[in-house]
Amino acid sequence: MPQFNSRHGKREQTFFLRNFPDGLNKEISAPALPPTTLTKCKNMKYLFNQSVDGQKVVILKKRQGTIKISSSAIGSAVLAETYYVADAHYIIATDAALYELDPVTFAPSGSLGSLSGTPTFTEFNGKLIIHDSGVTKNWDGTTFAAIGGTHTDEIIGTGDNFGTAAFSGTLQSPPITAGSLVITFTDSTGRTMTDNGAGAFTGYGTGTINYTTGAWTITATGAPDNLTSIYATYTTTAGAPKSKAGFVRGSRLYLWGDSDYPSRLWYSAPNDETSWEGYIDVDPLDGYSIISCLNYFQSIVVIKGNSLHRINDYPGDATFSVQPLMRDVGGIAYRACLSTNNQLTFLTAKNGWLAMQPTQQYGDISQTINISAKARSEISASANLNAYVEHNQIDNQLWLTLFSASTQLPEIYVVNMETGGQLGIYEFAFSHTSYKFANGEMLIGGSDGNLYRLCHDNEKYTDNAVSYSDDTFIRGTMTDFAMPFNRKHNKKITLYCYGKAGMTGTLNIYTDNNYVTPLYTKAIDLSGSRLSIFYDGPSYRIFDMSTMRIGAENIGAQDTRMHAKFNYRELTFEVASIAGASGAEFYGVDFVSAVIGD
Repeated sequence: MPQFNSRHGKREQTFFLRNFPDGLNKEISAPALPPTTLTKCKNMKYLFNQSVDGQKVVILKKRQGTIKISSSAIGSAVLAETYYVADAHYIIATDAALYELDPVTFAPSGSLGSLSGTPTFTEFNGKLIIHDSGVTKNWDGTTFAAIGGTHTDEIIGTGDNFGTAAFSGTLQSPPITAGSLVITFTDSTGRTMTDNGAGAFTGYGTGTINYTTGAWTITATGAPDNLTSIYATYTTTAGAPKSKAGFVRGSRLYLWGDSDYPSRLWYSAPNDETSWEGYIDVDPLDGYSIISCLNYFQSIVVIKGNSLHRINDYPGDATFSVQPLMRDVGGIAYRACLSTNNQLTFLTAKNGWLAMQPTQQYGDISQTINISAKARSEISASANLNAYVEHNQIDNQLWLTLFSASTQLPEIYVVNMETGGQLGIYEFAFSHTSYKFANGEMLIGGSDGNLYRLCHDNEKYTDNAVSYSDDTFIRGTMTDFAMPFNRKHNKKITLYCYGKAGMTGTLNIYTDNNYVTPLYTKAIDLSGSRLSIFYDGPSYRIFDMSTMRIGAENIGAQDTRMHAKFNYRELTFEVASIAGASGAEFYGVDFVSAVIGD
């Protein structure tokens, strides 16, 4: 390769910035960061590539775009979405109403039913279960309704050794279906009292029942045996527990988020959402509510406001136990808790965005890891109960959206787990208000009332045909290349980047801690040819990469060399307004400089 002429002779040196494994860091002053870190990064994702000497390096690529699914908008922002697999419909919701999209025209229906708040969804027993903070509801493709059902063996009293025969109380899930209430206990043998449908009991005693409030009284013919339970079984027309979310485990539907019982985890009978077989109260006297419950290996992990617990062998095993895992660590937002990739993640008020991983194969949990350490102060400052998180399985990323009070912030914090947990930021050309990975797609709700999806292919890099290139940029750190007391005389800059269909952008060079005014600016305009430069012994060679493949993608790189003379002690690069009709990749930048002393 021809050497650039220099009066400085052997003092000429090439400084390389070709690897960014540390990702975005917003916590530490830029001069204190290594050159493998970024101080700005928006709408770029991280991926692995191979350097010219065969080493694995982390490069950056413009994120996929989005396309609109819905053919018309609903009247307000889409706050929740899913794909109802059993009925083959997209479902969208506000905090007040549920809608479905026509499977052919993708036009939204009229309201399917009214909601009590922003919902989450669980598909169970062929139905879409809707958790909206009110009584749990379902949609079966035809009918929207609050779930009723049978409550079995609810404990309403305990016998004592004083011979007490009169008891009173209130059932947990009114209103009660007339004629459905049965009370059982033992008085030497099994005894039964039955609701007659007119508010009174017959059988082994007398009593009354208020079907609306659930208030009851009984006077048994004989006293229940000492320390034995008195049970009630009854049916309700809209008496499923209230819930904010749920999950399926062992063919049972689990619910939590019941405002009447904030420490309670309910579960149904197998494959029957109308029969609420039991529940467990998790540390009900600690003064904190359940924030989330998550499937985790052979256990259920319960996240409360101030603690974590694990439930083993439940239900179906008389020896089940609730084991405290951690105190003084708890969640703050129920939509910001996930169990994915054998890892639990949740948002806290004091410590930011945390993760827990197993230490052994079956879910023994180690201490927490702060996955937001590089933006902890920002995330902690905006961490509140409105936040939400999702796992983008397309790219193996965690997405986090935060709020300032009740106002959603436009940025999405993105953790790229595939390449080592690097932090980035996304922002769509439209205002997003929700997202959910469902049926193999990353669905995104818009404030404009439309439903979008993240593109699965690598050919679309606009948001519903709107460019987001102005909000696509990267910036490195201000570095002196480990020569803090020497000025450098820059001779040449080589930018390594690629666009399958061409790439444009702007290269800015900042020096000596001036981040405001670039010392050097150059427009980038690559043609998109598939050329790559490799070091081959004593020289560099240019190869046509159009027929070479790694995995299923053609690979290629293109560099653009610029002669630029300026003096500096330290510098940083910025590539702004990155555009490419079929994507754009950035591999790094070299600076050929002469060290000229202090």
